[in-house]
Amino acid sequence: MDRSQEAFSKSSRQSQQATPGTCKWFGMDWDLMGWVLGFLSGVALGATLVGVAQAIIIITPTKPVEQTTKCQIYWRKHSWALEDCVCRVYQNDCLMREENDKREKAGKTPLIPVSEKVCKKFIKAKCLLGWPVVAKFPVPSPCGCNGKPGSLEIKKFKSLCELQKYAAECSKPYISYSKC
Repeated sequence: MDRSQEAFSKSSRQSQQATPGTCKWFGMDWDLMGWVLGFLSGVALGATLVGVAQAIIIITPTKPVEQTTKCQIYWRKHSWALEDCVCRVYQNDCLMREENDKREKAGKTPLIPVSEKVCKKFIKAKCLLGWPVVAKFPVPSPCGCNGKPGSLEIKKFKSLCELQKYAAECSKPYISYSKC
């Protein structure tokens, strides 16, 4: 018998001679093993609770979007205008006037109010590459009541030109946009 077999035989004999209530496993009493397993379970449970606590701290509810206009964004009475020779549809006259005032204060050319038919002739056929943008579109309330607050749909576009083209072709005015 070589040494490894002799050691295994010796440990087997020792475990067979153990007193009732204790048992040896890898040289440890079951009582000690139970304590170690209990301790490790507690550590794992504690780590899990800490992870959950961190997730609760990290995940916070989003604040509602503050309205940056005095106009009713859910009132639907589309207005059409040319903005630097590009067709632009607005949700209503108030929003169009407000945008025009901002443009004039910024030293830009004023909007030119036109009919839908005239405006659609100024939709670009192709758009060049540009910065991707995200736009907010007002969605009517489920009842379909004009002016009753609904929700905002957020859509991403390859460029501002693509956004303007989509809005004019589909008669879907956007409230705001930002670069991605």
